[in-house]
Amino acid sequence: MRGALAALVVLLPLAAACEDGGTGSARPPVPETRPQPTCPPSGVEVRKGTGDAAMGLRTLNIDLVNCGNVPITLNGHPRVTLLDAAGKPVPATVRKGSGGVSTVEAFDKPPTALTVRPGGTATASLLWRNLVTDGTRPAVTAPSVTVVPKPGMPAVRVDGMAVDLGTTTKVGVSPWRLP
Repeated sequence: MRGALAALVVLLPLAAACEDGGTGSARPPVPETRPQPTCPPSGVEVRKGTGDAAMGLRTLNIDLVNCGNVPITLNGHPRVTLLDAAGKPVPATVRKGSGGVSTVEAFDKPPTALTVRPGGTATASLLWRNLVTDGTRPAVTAPSVTVVPKPGMPAVRVDGMAVDLGTTTKVGVSPWRLP
């Protein structure tokens, strides 16, 4: 038994030397490489935010992130176009404020100028009802939208929105606000 134990004591350092390439030191860990998010040339990233679907009245936030290096001033409502699965506009009317969908004070407040600092976020919301009021027309669903944050900025496509209008075809959009 002593001979086997002595052989094991001799072999363990040799095994460790083989693992580290014979240098006698441990290999440094390989750093994980993750793709870094890229900021578009506009300095603005627009993405789907949180939503609520209580009793057929739906809201869904649109978040604007300032990923650039300079503050962005917003004053008003984003321009939103709803898109079908093929990327074509759906037959819907998007109105500023609650748009006749429902009376929601936060949607109908007048816009105020706000500054989104680098790294900051602003939010606007969509409001609609999922109702079928006309059985002769197909229900409308928009899985994507384009958003123009303010005049002069490029449109940004946001996928995964799931705006299910039924046949009402009315959508309200709130003004931009800071969270």
